[in-house]
Parts: sequence; structure tokens; C-alpha cells
Amino acid sequence: MMKGKDRENGFLAIICQGMYMKYAIKVNEVKKENGNVKGFATVVFGDSFKITNIAIVENKDKGQLFVSMPRYKSMVYNGV
Repeated sequence: MMKGKDRENGFLAIICQGMYMKYAIKVNEVKKENGNVKGFATVVFGDSFKITNIAIVENKDKGQLFVSMPRYKSMVYNGV
């Protein structure tokens, strides 16, 4: 298994390649102090499936972080 961490363009980038699939995660921190959204993430599986706008949210009551999946489907560019 190959793992790597890198800061690129203000994002935390994690790139892993296991026995079966390569994936990459990029996290962008939100600088607002008063909101419960702490950041947004993008995950790319292989070279073909990408999920963007994954929100990293803090539960103020419990102080825990959780992820919220995107609520809309974005346009797909198929190169045609």
C-alpha cells in the first residue's frame, strides 16, 4: 500500500493506493468562526468517480465532527 500526504493549493491532499483501488481526498477548511461547517472535501476514486462538496460539519452540542454528503447532482463533463 502506498500512502502520501501533501498540501497543494491550500488543500490537504491524501493519496492512497491499495491493492484494488487508488483514491484521493482533498479537504478545504472554512474560515468562518460562527458557523458549524468546518470544511469541504472532495474524494476521487480511481480516475473515474468524483464526489465534491462533502461538508465537514460540527455538532455543537456534542463537539463531534461528521460529514454531510452533497445534496445535489453536479453536471458531468464527458469530453464530447
